[in-house]
Amino acid sequence: MKSLLVIAGFEANGFAGLLTDVQVAIQLGLSPCAIATSLTAQTVHRLVANQATDPLLLQQQLYSLELLPEVIKIGLVPNRALASVIADWLHDHYSQRGQPGPQPPLIVLDPVASSSGDRQSFGDQSLAEILSPLWPWVSLLTPNIEELQQLASEPSHPQAKRPTPQDPSHGMTTEAAWVERCYWAHPGLSADILVTGGHSESGASEVTDTLYNRAGISGPHWSQQRFAYSLRGTGCYLSTAIACALCHNYSQYDAITVASAMLHSRYRASWDGHRIRHSRPANLPGWPVEPEMYPTIGGHNKQVDSDPVRLFPAMTLRHGLYPIVESAAWVERMALIGITTLQLRIKHQPIERVRAQIAAAVQIAQRYQLQLFINDYWQLAIEYQAYGVHLGQADLLDADLAAVARAGLRLGISTHGDFEFQTARQLNPSYLAVGAIFPTVTKDMSGKLQGLTRLARFRALEASIPIVAIGGIYHHNIQTVLATGVDMVAVVSAISLSDWPERSAEQLQHACLTFHKES
Repeated sequence: MKSLLVIAGFEANGFAGLLTDVQVAIQLGLSPCAIATSLTAQTVHRLVANQATDPLLLQQQLYSLELLPEVIKIGLVPNRALASVIADWLHDHYSQRGQPGPQPPLIVLDPVASSSGDRQSFGDQSLAEILSPLWPWVSLLTPNIEELQQLASEPSHPQAKRPTPQDPSHGMTTEAAWVERCYWAHPGLSADILVTGGHSESGASEVTDTLYNRAGISGPHWSQQRFAYSLRGTGCYLSTAIACALCHNYSQYDAITVASAMLHSRYRASWDGHRIRHSRPANLPGWPVEPEMYPTIGGHNKQVDSDPVRLFPAMTLRHGLYPIVESAAWVERMALIGITTLQLRIKHQPIERVRAQIAAAVQIAQRYQLQLFINDYWQLAIEYQAYGVHLGQADLLDADLAAVARAGLRLGISTHGDFEFQTARQLNPSYLAVGAIFPTVTKDMSGKLQGLTRLARFRALEASIPIVAIGGIYHHNIQTVLATGVDMVAVVSAISLSDWPERSAEQLQHACLTFHKES
């Protein structure tokens, strides 16, 4: 778990700002350090008073930290002098990326331009002028559309040339054009930009957050039901939750996904069916486990975006061991000891050998009435009428899922985190594989370990589609995996590297079937 520092303004009600940041972090299992950039007096409707922290005091706060944070969330910075103090401290304590020494922290910057109650500014400088010293350090910028337009309309320095008709996005009003213009106006900004949708058209039924990068590529977008047009602290909650997820070693995509769910669950807790009952949403500890709290994800996978009607058959048997083997001979070895569900995964072989192995394996599967899934080679699985196809994330992008569905084949999908899990759920596959649960010798899963806690949450999020756990599972830890409620356990090296493969498979199969029989 990474350490967290939150830097923001203090607002006594806890609707937003430093108090909210700390509360969210504690609810998500962190003990953050906190530094105040200002003291404010705010009501739901207006900014009453605002006093920026003295730059020297801010400097003393930063230099008094005994632990260098690995993740920093920055909210309100009321003037450029304070931003410069933060930038100087970063320069003094962290090396440049890729150089020896302490690596730069992940910084999530929520560019607060004004009070949400009455849109009153916290200072007399432009947002771009204030924040430009921080641009080289920021990892993720989370503006709403109004803040994005302000940043795009003002270059980093007052003396810099202002946007002209030659600006690449001049005259365009789309969100993507504003992002392009923002990058154009701020050459020092290399961070990804997550444009949050809470301040977009009030008539829209959904709130959509979209991720962009400096290369001009629009990434995924996360959509949720809209409950109200203007509420205090939405950007604060979201950006802080993202920072907290990064502390828990979530990827950026996964962090945005769970943060979106957390923010949505807070609104749902305060929604009476017609209006928000409280200005400050209720505090709910931990990441949500209710599927309706999670966003719909688009813009990343054409299979999801095209939204055709696909019906993948359900698995006949949804409990037990799920060995992954490399040849038809191994399929028969497992069938002879009573294993009923297998996956044939052939890597780095000539296509002629792959075809022959799939043809032989399907014949064996039909003879023993096995649930045999073919990894990756969906065309051959259709041709030889296999029971199902298993696709990884890369292969999923190019596969003809409609053809798989028309052929009546089952579909299994690999997932490695919240983003992929939620995206795959939208395809309604026959099962969802989650991994790696533990470190594994068959693949380098650095940065993708899910662990038992996340696995249990995934199980809670999906009640109808079978969940298959995979990665580093052996006899000594299979009971802890089964205790999360998963339907099946997939194994590779626990059998293939065993001195007695059949005996190991029988023991693991017995553990799976006994657990589900008793539960």
